[in-house]
Amino acid sequence: MQWRKACERANDRDRESSRRLKTEKKADRQRIHRLKRELRRKEKALAETAALLVLHSDNGSPQKGSTLNVKLESLGIMASFSRPRVSNDNPYSEALFRTCKDRPGYPRSGFETIEDSRRWVNQFVLWYNDIHLHSAIRFVTPNQRHRGEDLMLRPRKVVTFKCSGKLRSRINDR
Repeated sequence: MQWRKACERANDRDRESSRRLKTEKKADRQRIHRLKRELRRKEKALAETAALLVLHSDNGSPQKGSTLNVKLESLGIMASFSRPRVSNDNPYSEALFRTCKDRPGYPRSGFETIEDSRRWVNQFVLWYNDIHLHSAIRFVTPNQRHRGEDLMLRPRKVVTFKCSGKLRSRINDR
Protein backbone atom coordinates (compact mmCIF):
# COMPACT_ATOMS: atom_id res chain seq x y z
CA MET A 1 0.00 0.00 0.00
CA GLN A 2 2.79 2.43 0.87
CA TRP A 3 4.52 1.44 -2.29
CA ARG A 4 1.42 2.35 -4.29
CA LYS A 5 1.13 5.79 -2.60
CA ALA A 6 4.81 6.43 -3.22
CA CYS A 7 4.31 5.62 -6.92
CA GLU A 8 1.27 7.91 -7.12
CA ARG A 9 3.20 10.76 -5.48
CA ALA A 10 6.08 10.21 -7.90
CA ASN A 11 3.65 10.24 -10.83
CA ASP A 12 2.01 13.40 -9.47
CA ARG A 13 5.44 15.06 -9.17
CA ASP A 14 6.28 13.98 -12.73
CA ARG A 15 2.99 15.36 -14.06
CA GLU A 16 3.49 18.62 -12.15
CA SER A 17 7.07 18.89 -13.38
CA SER A 18 5.97 18.20 -16.94
CA ARG A 19 3.21 20.81 -16.70
CA ARG A 20 5.65 23.35 -15.26
CA LEU A 21 8.11 22.66 -18.07
CA LYS A 22 5.40 23.13 -20.70
CA THR A 23 4.39 26.42 -19.08
CA GLU A 24 8.03 27.57 -18.94
CA LYS A 25 8.59 26.55 -22.57
CA LYS A 26 5.50 28.50 -23.61
CA ALA A 27 6.68 31.53 -21.61
CA ASP A 28 10.15 31.20 -23.19
CA ARG A 29 8.64 31.03 -26.67
CA GLN A 30 6.55 34.13 -25.95
CA ARG A 31 9.60 35.94 -24.53
CA ILE A 32 11.67 34.99 -27.60
CA HIS A 33 8.87 36.19 -29.89
CA ARG A 34 8.67 39.51 -28.00
CA LEU A 35 12.45 39.94 -28.13
CA LYS A 36 12.56 39.20 -31.87
CA ARG A 37 9.77 41.71 -32.49
CA GLU A 38 11.62 44.33 -30.38
CA LEU A 39 14.87 43.61 -32.22
CA ARG A 40 13.18 44.09 -35.60
CA ARG A 41 11.66 47.37 -34.40
CA LYS A 42 15.04 48.64 -33.15
CA GLU A 43 16.85 47.55 -36.31
CA LYS A 44 14.27 49.42 -38.39
CA ALA A 45 14.62 52.55 -36.24
CA LEU A 46 18.42 52.32 -36.45
CA ALA A 47 18.32 51.98 -40.23
CA GLU A 48 16.05 55.01 -40.49
CA THR A 49 18.29 57.03 -38.16
CA ALA A 50 21.47 56.01 -39.96
CA ALA A 51 20.05 57.24 -43.24
CA LEU A 52 19.08 60.60 -41.73
CA LEU A 53 21.35 63.54 -42.56
CA VAL A 54 21.06 66.70 -40.48
CA LEU A 55 22.36 70.21 -41.16
CA HIS A 56 22.52 72.29 -37.99
CA SER A 57 22.63 76.08 -38.15
CA ASP A 58 21.61 79.15 -36.21
CA ASN A 59 18.23 80.83 -36.62
CA GLY A 60 19.39 83.34 -39.23
CA SER A 61 17.06 84.24 -42.08
CA PRO A 62 19.33 82.75 -44.82
CA GLN A 63 19.25 79.38 -43.02
CA LYS A 64 15.50 79.49 -42.58
CA GLY A 65 14.78 80.70 -46.11
CA SER A 66 12.56 78.61 -48.35
CA THR A 67 15.23 78.20 -51.07
CA LEU A 68 17.63 76.44 -48.71
CA ASN A 69 14.84 74.39 -47.13
CA VAL A 70 13.64 73.19 -50.55
CA LYS A 71 17.18 72.21 -51.52
CA LEU A 72 17.78 70.38 -48.23
CA GLU A 73 14.49 68.53 -48.58
CA SER A 74 15.32 67.48 -52.15
CA LEU A 75 18.64 66.08 -50.89
CA GLY A 76 16.98 64.23 -48.00
CA ILE A 77 18.64 66.44 -45.38
CA MET A 78 16.79 67.56 -42.28
CA ALA A 79 17.35 71.13 -41.07
CA SER A 80 18.16 71.62 -37.39
CA PHE A 81 18.29 75.00 -35.68
CA SER A 82 19.64 76.41 -32.44
CA ARG A 83 17.21 76.37 -29.57
CA PRO A 84 14.95 79.43 -29.41
CA ARG A 85 16.05 82.11 -26.92
CA VAL A 86 19.28 80.23 -26.15
CA SER A 87 22.05 82.58 -27.11
CA ASN A 88 25.01 80.37 -26.31
CA ASP A 89 24.46 77.49 -28.76
CA ASN A 90 26.34 79.12 -31.59
CA PRO A 91 29.57 80.15 -29.78
CA TYR A 92 30.35 76.53 -28.91
CA SER A 93 30.00 75.35 -32.48
CA GLU A 94 31.92 78.40 -33.74
CA ALA A 95 34.77 77.60 -31.32
CA LEU A 96 34.83 74.03 -32.58
CA PHE A 97 34.92 75.21 -36.20
CA ARG A 98 37.80 77.57 -35.39
CA THR A 99 39.76 74.77 -33.70
CA CYS A 100 39.04 72.58 -36.71
CA LYS A 101 40.22 75.18 -39.20
CA ASP A 102 43.33 76.07 -37.16
CA ARG A 103 44.38 72.42 -36.96
CA PRO A 104 47.50 71.61 -38.99
CA GLY A 105 46.66 69.68 -42.10
CA TYR A 106 43.28 71.36 -42.61
CA PRO A 107 42.91 71.61 -46.38
CA ARG A 108 42.42 75.30 -47.19
CA SER A 109 41.26 74.47 -50.70
CA GLY A 110 38.82 71.73 -49.71
CA PHE A 111 38.94 67.97 -49.83
CA GLU A 112 39.53 65.93 -52.97
CA THR A 113 36.90 63.29 -52.15
CA ILE A 114 34.24 62.59 -49.55
CA GLU A 115 36.45 59.75 -48.26
CA ASP A 116 39.29 62.25 -47.70
CA SER A 117 36.99 64.50 -45.70
CA ARG A 118 35.67 61.62 -43.61
CA ARG A 119 39.19 60.39 -42.89
CA TRP A 120 40.32 63.89 -41.87
CA VAL A 121 37.26 64.48 -39.66
CA ASN A 122 37.68 61.09 -37.94
CA GLN A 123 41.31 61.91 -37.16
CA PHE A 124 40.30 65.38 -35.96
CA VAL A 125 37.62 63.98 -33.63
CA LEU A 126 40.12 61.50 -32.12
CA TRP A 127 42.66 64.29 -31.62
CA TYR A 128 40.05 66.70 -30.23
CA ASN A 129 38.62 64.23 -27.71
CA ASP A 130 41.75 62.31 -26.68
CA ILE A 131 44.84 64.49 -27.22
CA HIS A 132 43.95 68.20 -27.35
CA LEU A 133 44.09 69.86 -23.91
CA HIS A 134 41.17 72.27 -23.57
CA SER A 135 41.80 75.46 -21.64
CA ALA A 136 38.11 75.84 -20.76
CA ILE A 137 38.15 72.54 -18.83
CA ARG A 138 41.45 73.02 -16.96
CA PHE A 139 43.75 71.68 -19.65
CA VAL A 140 42.46 68.13 -19.85
CA THR A 141 40.90 66.31 -22.78
CA PRO A 142 37.12 65.97 -23.03
CA ASN A 143 37.39 62.21 -22.54
CA GLN A 144 39.50 62.67 -19.39
CA ARG A 145 36.85 65.05 -18.09
CA HIS A 146 34.04 62.68 -19.05
CA ARG A 147 35.70 59.76 -17.23
CA GLY A 148 36.43 61.88 -14.14
CA GLU A 149 40.20 61.60 -14.59
CA ASP A 150 40.57 65.39 -14.42
CA LEU A 151 40.01 65.22 -10.65
CA MET A 152 43.05 62.95 -10.27
CA LEU A 153 45.19 64.99 -12.69
CA ARG A 154 44.52 68.41 -11.16
CA PRO A 155 46.86 68.12 -8.12
CA ARG A 156 49.74 67.01 -10.37
CA LYS A 157 49.09 69.89 -12.77
CA VAL A 158 49.10 72.45 -9.94
CA VAL A 159 52.46 71.12 -8.71
CA THR A 160 53.82 71.22 -12.26
CA PHE A 161 52.65 74.81 -12.75
CA LYS A 162 54.12 75.89 -9.37
CA CYS A 163 57.43 74.26 -10.16
CA SER A 164 57.60 75.96 -13.52
CA GLY A 165 56.64 79.32 -12.03
CA LYS A 166 53.74 79.66 -14.44
CA LEU A 167 50.79 79.16 -12.12
CA ARG A 168 48.11 81.56 -13.14
CA SER A 169 45.53 82.88 -10.73
CA ARG A 170 42.63 81.58 -12.80
CA ILE A 171 43.83 77.99 -12.31
CA ASN A 172 43.94 78.54 -8.54
CA ASP A 173 40.46 80.01 -8.59
CA ARG A 174 38.89 76.97 -10.15
